[in-house]
Amino acid sequence: MPFIARKDDRTVIPEEVGDGEDVICPSCSEQMRARGPFENGTARHFYHLAGSDAGDCNGVSGGESDTHRKLKSLAVSALRQKYDGQYTRCVPEAAIDVSQTETAPEQRQADAFLEFTEENRFFGRGIIVEVQYRNEGKDVQATTHDYLSQNFSVYWATPDDFQNDRFLIDQLEEAFNTGNEDAYSPYQDEPPSLTSRDQTGKISYGKERPQFTREDPVPDCSHAFVDIGGRRRCIRCDLCTENRVFDPQRQQFYRPKPHSEAETDAELLYDLESVEEPVSPRRIEERGEEPSIHSHDWRVNYNGRQEEWCTCSWSGCEATITLELDRVVIDHAVDATPDDGRPKCDHVWEELGFTTVCTECGKER
Repeated sequence: MPFIARKDDRTVIPEEVGDGEDVICPSCSEQMRARGPFENGTARHFYHLAGSDAGDCNGVSGGESDTHRKLKSLAVSALRQKYDGQYTRCVPEAAIDVSQTETAPEQRQADAFLEFTEENRFFGRGIIVEVQYRNEGKDVQATTHDYLSQNFSVYWATPDDFQNDRFLIDQLEEAFNTGNEDAYSPYQDEPPSLTSRDQTGKISYGKERPQFTREDPVPDCSHAFVDIGGRRRCIRCDLCTENRVFDPQRQQFYRPKPHSEAETDAELLYDLESVEEPVSPRRIEERGEEPSIHSHDWRVNYNGRQEEWCTCSWSGCEATITLELDRVVIDHAVDATPDDGRPKCDHVWEELGFTTVCTECGKER
């Protein structure tokens, strides 16, 4: 599908052209028009009106700037479909007035811009998508500062966000929902503070984001990492690890998108914000033996108990982890006979207040 055309001696994309307007294909010089977007997710694109070679022409000259324009068009098309009826303006390459912010520019040009009819509680005045296609020209943090200061959300998209001539807007939504470092909203984020300037006079930024390091911040702990609540966490000192990729442009680590090329470059890092100084590792007490038929899959239990409590999600497994102030109790719950000689109880669980208790033997979980 063609996404680039010429009109009045300038390059245009489908989102800049109205239905029925004639444009010229840059590859075959035939006439084209724009159509879409469509309910099946197909983005707005150009199509050839006629011409013997039109069927094999994709309307793209292949230049880097053309590819960048195409990605902008796909982003706008996806935003229009997703928020149909909720916006007053959704266009590519929109000029945003940032003259009242702390940075030097009077305005910035957003790659894909959507402004809501009514201010959104989460996204603010609108959503901006910046497409990072081999683009070293934009100062990511200063630009983010300006957009947030004007009450706009911004998503820094990469080529991984585009597939089969579509912008994967579900990845945008997931990034905002999970607090990914590519997504910033007025609801969740403050504009990055402009704290100081280095020797060249360039502004440096103080950014409230989790800090990750390759060096173990608790080297004296004999770590016992388990998967709890989607993160690998040491049950002795609470240190967490995550898979992150380093972005040299922003000089920070970010969480790669699932199944993306960047995911193969991820490395396991320590989250400095998961531990507080001083750290006193807990001692571990284990009861019973770990089962041979499965490995525990721990899930955090939010039942209101004072100490943290995890259970194994495997069907029929009653194993628990209890995190107390100075110790960790891992109960594998696989003993055939309790210490007091009673036969193993076929538990009948009942919730009593904040605790779940077996009505047969009185065991809590």
